[in-house]
Amino acid sequence: MSELSLDPLERYVQLRDDRWLFLKHCIFTKDEVDADTPIKAYPSHFLYAKFIVLMWDKHKKIAIPKSRRMTVSWTCLALIVHDIIFFKGRSWAVTSKKEENAKELISRCEFMIQHIPPDIISPDLIPKMKRGGMQ
Repeated sequence: MSELSLDPLERYVQLRDDRWLFLKHCIFTKDEVDADTPIKAYPSHFLYAKFIVLMWDKHKKIAIPKSRRMTVSWTCLALIVHDIIFFKGRSWAVTSKKEENAKELISRCEFMIQHIPPDIISPDLIPKMKRGGMQ
């Protein structure tokens, strides 16, 4: 955690201004295959994930070829979560081939928000979900 400021306000600004830091320190993923430790810190050791974040920052549109068991979906959803938390008034639509699959993607966003460490970002600074969840 040494790369993050100890001052909560400065740390909030750091995380707002650096999406990679946000993913690295605030995002947790769920691994349905690992029954022993299904909740894991975001795998910031994957260089392709950092590349995706850099391209997200640089371009308005990106296309990402992917295969199963990569963290591309989690990465893109985490970038949406970052946008929702730090920039008020943003709206996002998450789609998939079936409504059921889209709901699963939304539940991942909710999971990420619920697992942001309170010592990194105070829960008071995270927007509240209407009716207990994302719509």
